[in-house]
Amino acid sequence: MRRRAAALHVAVLAVAAVLPTAGAGAVDNGGCVGTGTLFVDSGLGMRKLHNRKDTTFVLTFVTCTNKVILNASGGSISGWCDWASANGITTNGHKFNVKGSSMTLNFVGPELYGALDMVPDVTIPGNNCATGTAKILLVTGKLAKIECGSPATPPNCKAGD
Repeated sequence: MRRRAAALHVAVLAVAAVLPTAGAGAVDNGGCVGTGTLFVDSGLGMRKLHNRKDTTFVLTFVTCTNKVILNASGGSISGWCDWASANGITTNGHKFNVKGSSMTLNFVGPELYGALDMVPDVTIPGNNCATGTAKILLVTGKLAKIECGSPATPPNCKAGD
C-alpha cells in the first residue's frame, strides 16, 4: 500500500510539473515559492488512527519570493492529515483541486498546480495529527497559477474561464 501511495505521489508531482506550461492560450505566472497556513474547521488525524473528516478549510499562502499568487482560499476537505482530497476557490476566483498524501497537498488544477508540504503548528498545545486535533497546519512549497484565456483554450481550462 505504501508503494502504491508513493507511486501515486510521484505521478501527481510529475503531472503537476508538466501541466502548467501545457496549452496555447494559458499564461503561467512562473510559480510562487513560499509559506502559509492551512486552517481546518474540524481537527484532522492520521488515517490508521482516526475517522475521516469532511470539513471546510481556509488556506493562506502569502510569503513568496517572487509574487503572491493567492492571499486566501477556501473550500472543502475530506480525509486525514496524511491522505486527503479537497477543492476550493481563491479569493480572486481561481479554482483548484487537491490530492493529498504523505503530508503533502498536491494541487492538480484546473488553475493552480504544485505541491505544499504541511506540518501541524506545534507551538499550539494539542494541535496534533496523532491525536486527531490538527486544525492549524503550516505549509511550504511552490504553486503556479494558470490564467485561462481566449482565443485558444488549453485542455485544462474550460471555455469562458
